Amino acid sequence: MKRFKNEKIPKWVYIFIVLNLLNLVNGLIGVLFAYLGIRLTIKASLIKTNIFFKIILCILIYIYVCLCILATANFINTYLLTIF
Repeated sequence: MKRFKNEKIPKWVYIFIVLNLLNLVNGLIGVLFAYLGIRLTIKASLIKTNIFFKIILCILIYIYVCLCILATANFINTYLLTIF
């Protein structure tokens, strides 16, 4: 059974972590999606592949998280706020 090896997170990952932390502005939904983005970014950085693929993957994760936040904010503004 292999033991978990604590690998060092590359420095470029912190750029995406900061970008995901900027999503905290959207409140609780932003917190959840920012947490998801940070987890996925760290996991993607530890994949055994070339750095170009990792950076592209992190960019796609960031775009996905931003689109989720926009879709959620649009849903809240369109459907939930019109009820009240």
